[in-house]
Order: sequence, then C-alpha cells, then structure tokens
Amino acid sequence: RFLDFDGDSDEEDDIGAEEQDTFTNLSDHDSVLLSNWNLPKVHELTLENVIPSSLNCPTLRTCHIELCGLQGTNHWNLQAFKNFLGCPSLRLVETLSFSFVNACSSAEFDTSSSKPIELPHLKSFALKVGASTEERFLRTVLDMANVSVVTDLTVSISPFSVYDSILPNKRAESWISAIFFLESIRRRP
Repeated sequence: RFLDFDGDSDEEDDIGAEEQDTFTNLSDHDSVLLSNWNLPKVHELTLENVIPSSLNCPTLRTCHIELCGLQGTNHWNLQAFKNFLGCPSLRLVETLSFSFVNACSSAEFDTSSSKPIELPHLKSFALKVGASTEERFLRTVLDMANVSVVTDLTVSISPFSVYDSILPNKRAESWISAIFFLESIRRRP
C-alpha cells in the first residue's frame, strides 16, 4: 500500500547535478522494474517521493502521491508524472490526492498542447501544498488531469519557507492562482 524511495541511485539521472538541489525521481531502470510489478489486489496506494511511469494495479480506487522534501527544492520529472496519471491503473480511481512540499520540475514541461487526462470515476480530489513549491510546477501538474468532475474537493496551503525570500502572502496568491486558474491574481503587481 505504500512505496517510498530515497532517490539514491548509481545510474545517471536525466538532469545534471548543476541543475538540481535534490533530484528524487526513479532512474529509468527502477521505473521499468516498478512498472512491471503486478499488484492485482491493491485498492489503495500511497507513493511517497517516487513517480513511476506506470503501475499494474487494475483494482486501484484510491491513490495518494506525496512529493515532499524537507530541505531545499526537489526537482521532479513531470513527464513521468503525466505518464503515471495516464496509465490504465488510474482509470478507475475514485479518490486522488497530491501533497507537494518544496516541489519544482526538473525541466520545462509544456501541457498547453495536450488534452487533460480524463479520470472518469474520480469523485474526490485533495491537494496540499507547502514550503517552496513552485507555482509553475503546481500549475503544470493541475493542467495534466481533469479534476473538474469531482464532488469532493480539499485544498490546503502552507506558504511558509525558510529557504527563500518570497513573502508567504505572495506565494499563497500564486498558488491560489494556479489551483483555481485565476489569471487576474497572476497579473496583479
């Protein structure tokens, strides 16, 4: 029910060391191993600090994704994240939750030309955002999947960080803008 990965790997990651504070995603080898797992009886899954490109969980109904780093920023592979959201195992998910702390993307990722992933059985969505999570990362992740069909929505933000100089109220405004697609807040000086 729970997968955790500490990010240590002997293999090279897709981004160079100069571009990252902490890169906590799976290597290609580990991602292939995880996507080959067959978990036919798993109904609830929590992924902490790991983004597989796919999983075989045909009975999955609840999925929690926690990308949380306690220090600095943590760069995530958004292509792997999108691949996971689009994998067949998530087609029957009724409850989906994301928790992001100090999260940013490992590279530019454009979702403007792609259609959001449909999760036809999704009823409940929860989002928790904290510390130095980038607004661009948050907006990109929320553009990936259509969560407008939910009947239960929970949003929690904690914009306080000791790692940068952005004021909490400015960070909160940018997150609210990203979460609720409010262009007027984004353009305000």
